[in-house]
Amino acid sequence: MSYEIINLEQRSDEWLSFRKKHIGASEAPIIMKESPWKTPRDLWMEKLDLCQKPSYTSKAMQRGIDMEEQARQKYIEMTGTHVCPLVARSKEYPFMIASYDGVSDDKKKIVEIKCPGEEDHSKARNNEIPKKYIYQLIQQMLVLDVDSVDYFSYRDPNDVALLHLTREDVKSEIKKLIREEQKFWECCQNLEEPDLLPQDFMEKNDDQWKVAASEYLSIKAKLKEVEELESAARNHLIQLSNGKNCEGGGIRLTKYFRKGMVDYSSIPELRSINVDRYRKPSIESWRFAQL
Repeated sequence: MSYEIINLEQRSDEWLSFRKKHIGASEAPIIMKESPWKTPRDLWMEKLDLCQKPSYTSKAMQRGIDMEEQARQKYIEMTGTHVCPLVARSKEYPFMIASYDGVSDDKKKIVEIKCPGEEDHSKARNNEIPKKYIYQLIQQMLVLDVDSVDYFSYRDPNDVALLHLTREDVKSEIKKLIREEQKFWECCQNLEEPDLLPQDFMEKNDDQWKVAASEYLSIKAKLKEVEELESAARNHLIQLSNGKNCEGGGIRLTKYFRKGMVDYSSIPELRSINVDRYRKPSIESWRFAQL
């Protein structure tokens, strides 16, 4: 068996804790830059507890939660296949999990239920799965190692759409997802930020920001000019010292030696040791760059 069943109730505190330590199927579109709600960096910060995840539930999210059971029963009625919620983890890719809306008793058939707004449901009526959900469905197939998944779009008992996605339909996307999730997971393990997207930056054009930015750039330019003058004067004094310790004119120039940095990666005894256990907590800092 290429997966393991995880006996957790979806949306429970235990499930939330477990989910934070893995990549869920609903997070796959975020990593693949297809989510309209979050960026890879947003998700990375949540995984590492570098930000507080919003605890509120939107009206659309609550609507989906409230209607999920009736939608599942409608799917069972239409297909004749009994399904129930399930949480599973891939053995081949242990960081990869999926929390299913419905899985058949033999674990061969899965369904993803959406109770969407009119725009996404209209696409489903026209036999189109919204692009923002494709990678979620791909991961669901990967975790349980099945060849297809049903996408069930539900508005009410008389307004539903049932679509079918197979591995063959998304063959080229499967490798991309695995590769990108592995990269993202390495970023989480190594405390390295994923690539930033334009959405990761808030556009600021108010007068107060513009004045502050102008002041910063002006000071930065003056500081660079002073640093260049200081460096030239420093080098001139070193040249005049002829390699000797000197003092006079209000300064003392001392020649000294210090130990070189240790290249820990070249120490064979440390290669089998997880040095991250000894790493101090991360420190918040800011980078400034001129556009």
